[in-house]
Amino acid sequence: TNENKIYCYNNSYAPNYYFAVYDENFKFLKNFGIKPGSNANVKKASINSLKGTWDKVRETLYVPDKGGIWVSFRNRYDLCYYKGDKRVIDIKSKVQVFQAKDSQFSGMDVKVYKDRSVLIAQDKNQLYYFLWLQGKMYYDLFDLSKNCRFVRRGEFPATYYPIAHEEGSTFYGIRYGKNKEHLFLYKIEIN
Repeated sequence: TNENKIYCYNNSYAPNYYFAVYDENFKFLKNFGIKPGSNANVKKASINSLKGTWDKVRETLYVPDKGGIWVSFRNRYDLCYYKGDKRVIDIKSKVQVFQAKDSQFSGMDVKVYKDRSVLIAQDKNQLYYFLWLQGKMYYDLFDLSKNCRFVRRGEFPATYYPIAHEEGSTFYGIRYGKNKEHLFLYKIEIN
């Protein structure tokens, strides 16, 4: 970060917190971002279930000029923003948007999610959240200057696997050729 601090995401089985902060000499400073289910009253089995199948961070985006971190989650539509160690913005879907299938694991029925968020990008007051739904790729656009108001959902004509943000509304995405023998790089402009 601009303050010579290093933010690390704790793995999904790390207790209680999502993140740890270190200084430039790798000295531990603090944990932050308390996890759901960290309360001692929650049964241990329930906590393990949350961490193993649901409570995994997918993408993080550090915003240098704001000093904050955007976070998306692997198995749920849940965007949040941490300023320092405080969670100050939550963006959630009113309905569960990711598709799941049942599987057997250690004698328990768990949800295994096939669709994943792939990127969070911010340009000034615009926040882009990329996601796959039922084999198609979309972006959701939010206006941060208007209390994180949802602006629109756009559908891409194709699915790009890695996708990267250049600047403004310009992105780059990679698609595979037949049998994944070739890679094609596309410039994407979101209007």
